[in-house]
Amino acid sequence: MTSAKPSSLRVMGVGCLISLICYLTGMLVFLTPLPLMYVSLLLGRRAAILTAMAVFAVIGGLYGFVLPLSAMAKAFLPSAPLLQFFTETGLVVLVLCHFLYFAVIGLGLAEGVHRRLTLGRWLGLALFLGLFVLGLAAVVIEGGTTIPLLKGVHFFIDEIIGDMAKLPEFTSGLGAKAYVLTEHREDIAGVAFQLMPSMLFLSSLFVVVMNALLGRRFLGLKPMFRHIHNIASFRLADGWIWTLIAAWALLFIEFSFGYGDGVRAIALNAAICVGSLYFLQGVAVAMYALQGIRIPFFRLSVALFSLFFFHISVVAFIGLGIADVWLDFRNRIRRAKKDKEIETDS
Repeated sequence: MTSAKPSSLRVMGVGCLISLICYLTGMLVFLTPLPLMYVSLLLGRRAAILTAMAVFAVIGGLYGFVLPLSAMAKAFLPSAPLLQFFTETGLVVLVLCHFLYFAVIGLGLAEGVHRRLTLGRWLGLALFLGLFVLGLAAVVIEGGTTIPLLKGVHFFIDEIIGDMAKLPEFTSGLGAKAYVLTEHREDIAGVAFQLMPSMLFLSSLFVVVMNALLGRRFLGLKPMFRHIHNIASFRLADGWIWTLIAAWALLFIEFSFGYGDGVRAIALNAAICVGSLYFLQGVAVAMYALQGIRIPFFRLSVALFSLFFFHISVVAFIGLGIADVWLDFRNRIRRAKKDKEIETDS
């Protein structure tokens, strides 16, 4: 037996353990793809798939063993509250599909590196694979619910809003917030249900971008990422702007003439999804501009301001991303630098 095999098994074992811990902790669940991505880049696709299968088997065995036990034992499982909507078998299927979603994102990111894809295609591949698995999971999970899946999701959102109305943050003072939530509970739940597709898209985009950034920065495999520029180079194809314009036009027409909730839901989801991509483009433009500033404190201050005033930053970055379609700020910055270098040389 060669010495490479134990080290490979060790890497796979550690990757399996870290991925399992990230998934079961709940708070770090979005980092579940990162160890699988590392294993794939270091040992290859086959090793990563075997590692994912090992985690898959452990999670399935854990839930299959604990669910038939007492309610106290079930309480330690992150997904235990969902038992009111699922059978025990259905919950196991849900959890396994949920892990598979993260695993596919990790394997997709690694595959993009193996294939030496550009930044946009790299992120797009992992995002597409994750959303594709979500779609398949919805079809599979439908058979494991005690009620129809869509109806169950709507009921689940309604229950969350009802629980929020009972929180001290909403009942303090005159209780105006709790009154609004209680009186308009069905309307709020309806809007939240209509926006579920875009919320799933946003959460998937967050998982993909975070794992891509952390993987490129901290996995210690920078030579494999040489062909992938940092996030500052991210730019959508110009044609995407027409999707955003069409979505907002459809929203305006729907609010003016009223064509039903279905049209509004399609327009809102399209606007949010494409808007989130232009948010990324705006962040990329800002990062590109900040690269030329060699004052760490200033760059840190901008980052902290963006986090503390996130509601303002979101609008600003989306606007910056949209304006970049026509103004191409990064190209202007590059030309300004070249002109300055020419003047200096002359």
